[in-house]
Parts: sequence; C-alpha cells; structure tokens
Amino acid sequence: MTREEALTRDDILSARADRQLSQEKLLEEFGNNLVSMTMNIPGTVKNSEDISKAFAKSFFGLVEVLKFERFKIEHIECSNMKSGPIGFISIIGDCHELKRLLVLYEDSTTIGRLLDIDLIHEDEGMISRRDLDLEPRKCFLCDEEANVCRRNQTHSYHALMDYVNDCLDTYNTWNT
Repeated sequence: MTREEALTRDDILSARADRQLSQEKLLEEFGNNLVSMTMNIPGTVKNSEDISKAFAKSFFGLVEVLKFERFKIEHIECSNMKSGPIGFISIIGDCHELKRLLVLYEDSTTIGRLLDIDLIHEDEGMISRRDLDLEPRKCFLCDEEANVCRRNQTHSYHALMDYVNDCLDTYNTWNT
C-alpha cells in the first residue's frame, strides 16, 4: 500500500531531475525510442493507493497495446515513488507512428487524461503532439488548452481533484 505524502517544491523538482537522468541513461543504453509515463496529478500529493493501482493497470495495458501493434520492446521498468509512479519502455520503431499510438492511448482510455506519456527519440529528442500537427491536450474541466488553464490557474484545486478522484474511482472500479 502506498502512503499519501505531500511533497515540497524541492521534492517535485528533484523527482523531475531524477526522471530526466533515468531517461538519459536508458536512451544511452538502449537507443532508439524511450516512452516515459507518469500521471498528471495536481497539487503536492502525487501518489496514493488509487493512483498506483490505476497507473499499473494503464502502464501494462499500454505495454500490451504496443506488443499487439508489433513494436519491438527492448526494456521495461516501473517504479512507485512518493513523487508518483513512473514507467519507462525502450522500444524500436518509427517515432512518429509510435507517438500517434501513444496519443490515441491517452485520448481513448478512461484514465487517459491523467496519463502523461512522453516519447523521446535518440536523435530527434522529445516528440510532441505539435510535431505531428495534433491538437494540444485539453484541460480536465473545459475545452481550453491544458497549459493555458494551468498557467492562469483557471480552476480551483478542489475542482481539479474532484475530477482526478472521479477518474481514478471509475477506472479502478471498471478495470479490476
């Protein structure tokens, strides 16, 4: 069971730096493409039993989709830290085709809005939705771009967390 623990700003920045180091190490070791998956959880509590359970189900669901689509997976690793769960998949394949599939997974699964699935290519770097002429991610609560609402703090923390908790409850209930 995961204990809910509030993080400081320094904890969050340190976790981000550790994630970047892990990404660099895995790209150096395996090359080609690296999928990095975390959860978009507002506030300072980034992990709980519900978050961990939903993450594990969605991460290994993504692995199954990638296998079904015949991508060659070279390495998988997953960690559950107080800064939140994180998973990495080193994978061979066309980075643009892979990014399209990752966006489809984010956009079509019930938990997808809470997933943050990045793709880093060994030569091209981070592959974004914009690189594929796709729409930016939308806000949890309205049709505005997520980055605009986040920057402007358009919605209250409580409204955002109500949405997050509803998503987690629904996903964990229907995906046992």
